[in-house]
Amino acid sequence: MELNEQTSIADIVSQEDLIQKLERDLTVRALPYLVASVKKAHSPIVKITSIKRDKALDKVEVKSITKEVVSRTVKSVYTIEALEDLYYTYGEDLVEVLSMHLGEEVSEEMNTDLITFLDANATLGDDINFNPSDLKSTSDVIFNIKVKINTEVMRIAQANKRPLRGFAIVSPLIASAITVDGYDNIGFDKNKEIGDNQYLGTFGAIDYYVNYDHAVAIDKVYVGLVAGNTNGSLIYSPYTNMFFSTVEESSGQPRYHILNRSLLSLNPFDVGTGANDSSFLTSFNIDLTAFTDY
Repeated sequence: MELNEQTSIADIVSQEDLIQKLERDLTVRALPYLVASVKKAHSPIVKITSIKRDKALDKVEVKSITKEVVSRTVKSVYTIEALEDLYYTYGEDLVEVLSMHLGEEVSEEMNTDLITFLDANATLGDDINFNPSDLKSTSDVIFNIKVKINTEVMRIAQANKRPLRGFAIVSPLIASAITVDGYDNIGFDKNKEIGDNQYLGTFGAIDYYVNYDHAVAIDKVYVGLVAGNTNGSLIYSPYTNMFFSTVEESSGQPRYHILNRSLLSLNPFDVGTGANDSSFLTSFNIDLTAFTDY
């Protein structure tokens, strides 16, 4: 194949195949797919319906909200020169290579958006401050962290009459400590691809993930419920992924971008009325700066 300025990405690789592969990759790599209840959007306007059983009153409640998907342009830019290099290097494997690269970039932006959403909505819990003189070992630190996370998940589940299945998104430092200290007790969900995303493992009924974007001195934890359909704390509605092109002024050549359209929302039964007031999400800080063993 001869590539030139008039060549489009469609001439080099099937956009349909690439988008399908990308969307499959995102389901095991992007945090919104992993911690939220996923409801596929079939139009730009999404109606999210949730059901709650009130055993005390012996009735089922149904609640719906309607929201519009958000468009996100991924920063990844492909020129014909870049595609040409990749094509001659990988040939028929080009779809796999592009999907892997795009998946990294799209999932990274989706994860950043998720953390921003959690920061804006999660109710702020009490911080944990460790005094080294009060602790006998690093195991004491990890024990207290796990107890705090378990307590918050159980509190949210009980208050919202939901199944006891939760998620915790933690900083890299906390993740390292938890996995080393609790290695013998860690479990893994076989449906998750270990090592290809931010999934650490499952302790009890809680799935742990790493927030690799965490870059502040005080470590932070985000806690919520994860469940099928629309029973979890978060609802993620993927709509479309598509290519679009722009023209670089200096060269007149096309550059190709990915447009991701989706919606991230709180559970319709969330009774929060403002910022950091969610009844389904909690976040808290853990100050480990004084603990010199780390």
